[in-house]
Amino acid sequence: MGEIPKDLVPKYYEMDPLTEDLFFYGDRLMNGMVVLEASASAKTELKPPGRWFGSRKLSAPEKLNARIANRWCKVSELRVEGMYVEFIGIYADGTKHVRRMATTHPWLVRLDSLEDLTS
Repeated sequence: MGEIPKDLVPKYYEMDPLTEDLFFYGDRLMNGMVVLEASASAKTELKPPGRWFGSRKLSAPEKLNARIANRWCKVSELRVEGMYVEFIGIYADGTKHVRRMATTHPWLVRLDSLEDLTS
C-alpha cells in the first residue's frame, strides 16, 4: 500500500485513472501522499532530440531535474504558505528533495496512498 514507484516517467506521462487521481491545486496535498507533477512543462524530456537526428545525452542539470520531477515521491513535512506549497519529497531510493511550487500547480496522486491516509 502506498509504495513509491521507482521508475522515471516520460515528460508526457498520461495518468492511469484506475490507480491515480488528479489534484488541480497543490494546497490539497497531505503528508503521506505519493505524488508526481502533472505538468509536462515541469518534467525533463528523457531522450532529448539531437541537433540533426537521434538523441543526445542529458546534461547534469537535466538529469537532476529528471530525478526530481519525473519520479513519484512521498510528501513529508508539508507546509502551505500563501500562494506556495512546500514539502520534502521522499523518493523510492531514499533520496529527498525540497519541492516548492505555487498552490495552483497540478499533481497526480496515487490512489493507494490516499487509502493509507484514511485507514
